[in-house]
Amino acid sequence: PKYLDDVSAAPVSMKAGLARSFWITLTLPAGAAAGEYQGELKLSGAVVKDLTVPVHLAVWPIKLAEPNFPMGMFLAGPADSYLALDQSGESYWAAWKNILEDARAPGQTSIDPAIQIPLKQIANGKAEIDFKQADRFMELARAAGFTQELNGYAIGTGFKMKVPVDYDAEAKRFGVGSYAELVKAYFDAVREHAKEKNWLPICFC
Repeated sequence: PKYLDDVSAAPVSMKAGLARSFWITLTLPAGAAAGEYQGELKLSGAVVKDLTVPVHLAVWPIKLAEPNFPMGMFLAGPADSYLALDQSGESYWAAWKNILEDARAPGQTSIDPAIQIPLKQIANGKAEIDFKQADRFMELARAAGFTQELNGYAIGTGFKMKVPVDYDAEAKRFGVGSYAELVKAYFDAVREHAKEKNWLPICFC
């Protein structure tokens, strides 16, 4: 499935004739002993008899090593427009926190975050960039346990990078002589700020 929502064991209301799929996630305690475990899952409804499903779980005496390469979701981020109704913006960041923790739980080491690091202007060869969203994201990503390079495909830079690009028009829009000058000013500023704030590495593309 593309999305999974947490559903409690409390009753779930379903209309007649409606089919729903449920995925069961089993989380092992850190110190669980190796061996065979057995249990059962009980399903019941208002008009159906109880259904018991046997559950068998094998725990191996090994611990999987953390992958030492970037591996994760592409084009990730909160997509619900109703989050914009929260004027404090905290619902948006709560959703990001959930996404990052959910991605780390099965061992993902990287992510392609749909965040904005927009170029505002270039003055005297120096780029002015709004880093607020990126700084907040990096704090959450570090806290969730990410350490690998991030994919920057979904990151908004405030100027066009993906082909086709009218390079002269982009340079003119920011008042510089060439697209190369624009790009250099932007990434010089990003590199300096990222080092100062201890960002995770980003592969922009």
